[in-house]
Amino acid sequence: GNNRQTGSAEKKIAQLLEEQAADLVLEEINALPSKDNLTLDDEVALAGAEAHYNALSDSQKEYLTGKAAESVAKLGELRTQLEKLKKDAADKAAADAVTEKLNALPSEEDVMFQDEAVLKQAREAYDALSDDQKKFVSGEAYDKLEKAEQKLKALKEEAEVVTKQIQELPAVCRLFPWKPVSSGHP
Repeated sequence: GNNRQTGSAEKKIAQLLEEQAADLVLEEINALPSKDNLTLDDEVALAGAEAHYNALSDSQKEYLTGKAAESVAKLGELRTQLEKLKKDAADKAAADAVTEKLNALPSEEDVMFQDEAVLKQAREAYDALSDDQKKFVSGEAYDKLEKAEQKLKALKEEAEVVTKQIQELPAVCRLFPWKPVSSGHP
């Protein structure tokens, strides 16, 4: 049977071509940066490698998994890492907008009553951030908000004390009706 040998040779060639194609995808995966070095700029390259890997037949995927399981796993790890980088970038952008607001607040010694609305807006903007987003807000900017809020609170308490004293004045005068001071004439 000469025919049978030809058939198996064609099969072998087909398999080699399949494996060669799979090896090209493997090279493409291996050329991608490591998880720690991945940046948002690698998204196109990653998407290309994913598309090529997904286009492989099941037998080609099995061949790659047998040959380089860690490379196949790397593809999934890089996708997860890229999604994290994208989320971080979005979180950082949201946080940067709030940091800018906080940095624009008056310094502690410059806080006045009329700053209450601005401080309230800044606090609401900060509180609206998710915990992940808050991690990207500069500590310095957040301290500025807290100090300004404390100063405003102190101003308000001072004002309350003064207001209370003023309100109590008439009562004090009624309790002690001082005689008008004589003008020195008999």
